[in-house]
Amino acid sequence: MRGFTRVMVLVASVATTAAADVTVTIDNGQPHQTMQGFGATTLSLDFNTTDNVPPALRTQAIDALYNQVKLNMGNLEVEPFESPASDVYAPANDNGSPTTFGAFNWVQSDNMLQKVVTPGAAFGFDHYWIGPVISTSFALSWAPALRSSNYQLYLDELAEHVAAVAIHWRDSYGITPEYMQLFNEPLSGNGELGGGSVPEIIDIIKRCGDRLRAEGFATMKFVVTAEETEAISLRDAQMIMADADAREYVGAIAYHPYPYGSTYASVPNILATSGAGTPAPDKIMVRNQLRDLGAQYGIPTMMVEVSHSDLPFDAFDGVRGRAIQIHDELVYADAVAFFGMNAMWDSTSHAQHYEGRPDPGFYSETDTVVLVDNAANKVVISPMGRAIGHYARWIKRGAVRIEATSSDPLVQVTAFRDDIQHRIVLVAINNATTVRTLAIATQNAPSLTGMLAGERSTGTGTGEVWQPFTAETTGSSWTVDLPPASVTSMAASLPGPDGDTAAGGNDASVGGTGGTGGGGCCQTANTSGTSTGVGIVVLGLVLRRRKRR
Repeated sequence: MRGFTRVMVLVASVATTAAADVTVTIDNGQPHQTMQGFGATTLSLDFNTTDNVPPALRTQAIDALYNQVKLNMGNLEVEPFESPASDVYAPANDNGSPTTFGAFNWVQSDNMLQKVVTPGAAFGFDHYWIGPVISTSFALSWAPALRSSNYQLYLDELAEHVAAVAIHWRDSYGITPEYMQLFNEPLSGNGELGGGSVPEIIDIIKRCGDRLRAEGFATMKFVVTAEETEAISLRDAQMIMADADAREYVGAIAYHPYPYGSTYASVPNILATSGAGTPAPDKIMVRNQLRDLGAQYGIPTMMVEVSHSDLPFDAFDGVRGRAIQIHDELVYADAVAFFGMNAMWDSTSHAQHYEGRPDPGFYSETDTVVLVDNAANKVVISPMGRAIGHYARWIKRGAVRIEATSSDPLVQVTAFRDDIQHRIVLVAINNATTVRTLAIATQNAPSLTGMLAGERSTGTGTGEVWQPFTAETTGSSWTVDLPPASVTSMAASLPGPDGDTAAGGNDASVGGTGGTGGGGCCQTANTSGTSTGVGIVVLGLVLRRRKRR
């Protein structure tokens, strides 16, 4: 199969003399949400003392994730940790007291810090949080019995569990994230709070929040509740935010767009609705409701997981479809963050995960950002990773989404003002089967300076992804051609604080490392990995984030 690669020459210009057939207006006078970034569920893939990713491939994967795609966010999966020192994978209540810390095992936190957080920080991976940390299916499998016998003690024990990991990261590593994620699909989908209810979730939020404050965490808040669907997430959030004591501990309203085959999980459905100029009204409505609920209380919204694109790994529609979804989450929900499935996933863990049951194939993982193919000795950026890169490579945390409109429903546009890099960024998706010539004008913005810089993706072959180009701008406008069925990112410079012109282009390195540049997105291979005793552990830990097929 052909693979994604980077082109190392600049196209001189994409401006044309043809009359524009699409008008795009960017209005800096209509600001929306302030972006926090892009991420994914983050697994170290180092299970106790068994690291499934060879050092050289891990170095390439870290570079691909945080230097090339430019993820800056992630929820760190460090469970289990309430376990004896002798066996981290035998979780049990630390002791009989919720106020005195007993047996905790921090090997998975150590692995995460050493294998992901520290090397990723060099490339800007700095806005992560711990969690989910409350799951009664494995790490807290002892808790439901306590809930039945002594509900108040149960709440105190959960609060101790949450406080323990926050204290460990603060006191041992000097790291206090802004957020913590308590739950992942607690009452739906994975059902990780088995037998629970929204009132119970509210009780847990309050008890855990109180404990964190008592332990000196004055500002840490929770990401809630990341249910299976947008509607169930909205229901939970409405009830949580209606409780004044609970909502003071809420930092973000998170949601998933499942079930599998839904409008936004399945890329063919995305292309048939929003990609055809007719986004699904019910999906717009629920996103608007999430947006409005967050705005009512000054709480941001985040889309924190999606998978199962229903496309082969080498289909460019996977890139375009996920780019459309990012546009829709940002525009209709005012989401400040967009997550893929896993940050990275390797072929050995994959084989262990599916041992003894049907395996859809390693390269079915189109929505995990980076795949580490141990058998082929290469690292590959997925269609999801390429789509995220069209945004994450061009804007930094703190960029503000500003209003952008297109006269053609088949041309979708998202605009940002990035004051850190002193530029206006536009991501444009052409869903038409023919070239579209865009006449782009800015309003209520300083005069543009210098050259326009950009990248476009038109396919999955060599020279077809993240292709750099430059073009000229006037003081408030530019013209650009969009190839058929393509994704294009572009940035026009604004004067800096001292009148300086910002440097054009993105800040990712040209080319790739190992297999990520030359091998790219869409090479496929048959890999079986090596099945070892750690397979049961991988299944138990990852199954709740990677639902059974």
